Order: sequence, then structure tokens, then C-alpha cells
Amino acid sequence: MKRTISVFAVLSVLVLAAVAPAEQGQTGQTGQTGQNGKIGYVDLQRAMNMSEHGKNVKLELEGMVKEKTQMVEKLARERDAMQQDLEKNRMVMSEAAVRDKLDQIKKIDRSAERMIEESNEELGKVQRDKEIGILKDLDAIITEIGLEGEYTVIIPAEMVLYAPE
Repeated sequence: MKRTISVFAVLSVLVLAAVAPAEQGQTGQTGQTGQNGKIGYVDLQRAMNMSEHGKNVKLELEGMVKEKTQMVEKLARERDAMQQDLEKNRMVMSEAAVRDKLDQIKKIDRSAERMIEESNEELGKVQRDKEIGILKDLDAIITEIGLEGEYTVIIPAEMVLYAPE
């Protein structure tokens, strides 16, 4: 309930209305009928970012990014240590041992690349899933604002080419 109220407050600030003609339909060959209506628009990205749920999602994603970054950095440190060991001991190592060490370094590199790709995919999926949940909440609130404010239509701000501020 508290989240709904805070999102409602954000949206009521973000929904701006302009009185403009809204076409209601055509009457065949005799012409068009028009009726004045209220058109509103909402900055969905801003509403998502300002809502409590959106802020929590952002914090959760930042935590996931930090965790994934630490894992990749750990692999990078392992790789660097192996590389330094190879450079330091290369002269006393057999050719087979050098190849083995280089193979291990390449394996760590591939593992890090794979981890980065998988992490990016996972983070993208989590973000999309969380945003869908937020958008469902926003949809209900936008509908409520539209009905209470007697708007003809409320559109995303990204579709608005001009509106007075």
C-alpha cells in the first residue's frame, strides 16, 4: 500500500496534461467528428527510477554487478599471478611446462570472458524482469490517474515531440 501511494505521488507529478483535440472517429464520407479531450504523458523511466520499488531494484542490480565484478577481478588476479610466475621462471622451465602454463592462462582468459558474457545476460534478464513488474504497477496507477483525471489518453513521454513544460 505504501509503495502504491509513493508511486501514485510520483506519477501524479509526472503526468502532465494538455488540452488538445482528440479524434474520436470518422463518420464515413461526411467528414470527421472531433471532441476536446485531455492528453497526458508520463516519463516512464523517471517514474521507475523515482519509485521506491525502482530504487530497490537499482540497489539490487548494483549489488549483483559488484559481486560479478569481484569474481572477474579474482580471475584476473589469478591470471596475473600465473603470468608473473611464468615470466619469472620461464628460463628454468621446460618447453612443455611453459606451454602448459600458457594454456592455463588462456583457459583463465576464456573463463573470464565467458563469465562476463553470462553475467551481462543474467543482469539484463533480471533487470527486464524487474522492470516488467514495476511497469505493471505503473500501468495500474496510470489507469487510475487517467480515469480520475478524465484523460482521453496518456502516452509515454518518449512519444511526445512537443509539450509546454
